[in-house]
Amino acid sequence: MLIHFALYGYKRGNHIATPKQDVVDRSNEMSSPSLDIFKEDLGGNPIWVDAVGDLENARRRVSQLVSVFPGEYFIFDQRTRQIVVRQGSDQIDWT
Repeated sequence: MLIHFALYGYKRGNHIATPKQDVVDRSNEMSSPSLDIFKEDLGGNPIWVDAVGDLENARRRVSQLVSVFPGEYFIFDQRTRQIVVRQGSDQIDWT
């Protein structure tokens, strides 16, 4: 999935990230959300949904989203640049 980001970039609000750009420089903001929640569209492309500050709230938010809008979701940690949780309508993968 990270290869997909590198090839196509991904949207976060009105900002489009590419391999040469940071998603958002939040180094000066102490309480800024550092976890982004994405939903995969039918083609497997990531769509930015929300940002949260910690993993517990991110997991809770994804569970809410799955119950209302079924599909595949993942949580991306901006600090580590890793997908930390992948959750679908029928499964959870705590990576």
